[in-house]
Amino acid sequence: MQPEHWLKIAGTIEKNYCSYDGFVITHGTDTMAYTAAMLFYMLQDSSKPIVVTGSQRPIDAEVTDGRRNLADTQPRKDRNLKFYPNIASDIILIKLMPGFVPDIFDYIKGTYRGVIIESFGSGGVPFLGESNVLSKIEELANSGVIIVITTQCLLEGGNLDLYEVGRKILQNRILPAYDMTTEAALTKLMWVLGQSSDFEAIQELFLTPIDHDLTLIDAPL
Repeated sequence: MQPEHWLKIAGTIEKNYCSYDGFVITHGTDTMAYTAAMLFYMLQDSSKPIVVTGSQRPIDAEVTDGRRNLADTQPRKDRNLKFYPNIASDIILIKLMPGFVPDIFDYIKGTYRGVIIESFGSGGVPFLGESNVLSKIEELANSGVIIVITTQCLLEGGNLDLYEVGRKILQNRILPAYDMTTEAALTKLMWVLGQSSDFEAIQELFLTPIDHDLTLIDAPL
């Protein structure tokens, strides 16, 4: 599934919102988390259930979770739907690893508006020798690219305030993702960059929780 499919799904729901009590989108499992996260930001304050569901086994198989998944929904309280049709797809996701060579950021500078970096631990980024990622992302941020630091850890999220390198990152117009999943951080950045090009506005939008999508850790805006 690509961003153009997300736009089509969200637009179809918005167009038909008043005609149905809820919406169920059947979806393959490979990129379902990205689609669900993007719809979360494009279709806000829905009073009707919007469910994205898939299955580990085909729905016509004798043993499948697909039929049960289709049946599972929860209605929400009355709200007025907000539809956001603009997103930015020129975002890249980078996962750090031992021995990572940061020269790729020179290419990103003129190609992408935003980058999500999966750091080590709670926000570890190499800053010594040939693997000095910190200096490269500082250059990138100074060029106007929006950088979000998330973590490769599955639980608890990141906290850039814990270590010296993290605190250096926070001084360079780089946004922390805190406890957001990678899929949520990436799609929220796409949504935010579809609303504004001003850094202060981008920062406020990204770090403002939407239905508890992130928990701020001692970091007021």
